[in-house]
Amino acid sequence: MTGTQRYAALFIIIALGTGLLFHSLGRYRWYENFVDVGYETKNIGTESVNGTTTSADKVEKIDVNSAGVGELTLLPGIGRETALRIVEYREENGAYGSVEELINVHGIGPKKLEKIRKYVTIE
Repeated sequence: MTGTQRYAALFIIIALGTGLLFHSLGRYRWYENFVDVGYETKNIGTESVNGTTTSADKVEKIDVNSAGVGELTLLPGIGRETALRIVEYREENGAYGSVEELINVHGIGPKKLEKIRKYVTIE
């Protein structure tokens, strides 16, 4: 093997090793320690099928005036970015006066508001 071939082989081995390392570290979800997860896992957003009641029909509603980002992401169609915007809007403008006020949050339109309306409350 020439010197260039050794360096190429070494580069490939290091690249594969690094990829495997990051792949295995991704399984541990270390970043969850930094996310607001002050909630119990709930089955929010499950619809009734053929008239049968699902656990979502019995779930308590989420209060958007006190919920954290982690709890808001449980709502159907609400991801981390939209949940952050909901909290930011609340911090900048004060408590929400009605569920309809969520439409002022960037990323929530009429369709998404109707989708989450039965899962949220204002207290």
